[in-house]
Amino acid sequence: MRPRQLGRERGVCAFCQHYTEHGHRLKLPESFTDYPYLQSGDVICEYCYAFLKDPRYRRRSWLIEAGRVTFLSRREAVESILAEHEPPFAIYVATRGKRHGWIPMIYAGVNWSAGETVNVGLEGYGVLRVERRNIRVILSWAELLKKRRVPLSAITNPSPRHIATLGTQLWRRLQLTKDWPEWLLLIA
Repeated sequence: MRPRQLGRERGVCAFCQHYTEHGHRLKLPESFTDYPYLQSGDVICEYCYAFLKDPRYRRRSWLIEAGRVTFLSRREAVESILAEHEPPFAIYVATRGKRHGWIPMIYAGVNWSAGETVNVGLEGYGVLRVERRNIRVILSWAELLKKRRVPLSAITNPSPRHIATLGTQLWRRLQLTKDWPEWLLLIA
C-alpha cells in the first residue's frame, strides 16, 4: 500500500512506533475515541495517516495482501477468513464502522504464515486468533437457524418459541455452541 500524501514532519509515529521523515502533525479530530491504542510518538507516519484519513478503513471490512487492499462486504469478509491467502496478509471485519479497529492490528494483526488459525481484526474486539473450523461450524448453525427463521441471538438468549421451532434434540446440540464467544455471532 502506498501512502497517498507525504508529510513534512520527522518523528516517531504515535500509531505504529516507526520513525518517519514524511509524517504529519499529530492532530486528531475531536471525535477520535481510540486514544488507548496510541503509543508515545510525536507524528503520524504517512502510512497510518492514509488509514486514519480514509474512512473506508474504519467503516468497511477489508483484506490486505501482496500490497493491495480489497474492501469487502460482510459475507466476503467471512469468506476471506475461511480462504487461504499467501502470507503476509491482514483481515479486518467492521461491525458498526464507528471505531478505528485497525489500530490494534498494527501490532498483532498481520498473518505471517498460512494455517488453520488466523489473526482477524474485529471492530470492538481488537485482534482475535480465530480457528477456521469454528467459523465453519457456527456458519452451518447460522444457516440452519435462518432457514427455520430463528434469530442468531437465540443461541445465547432463547425463548420457548425458539426451542419449539428447532425441536428439543436439535436444541440440545445447539447448546454445545453456547460457550462460543459472542463475536462469532457477529460475523455469522
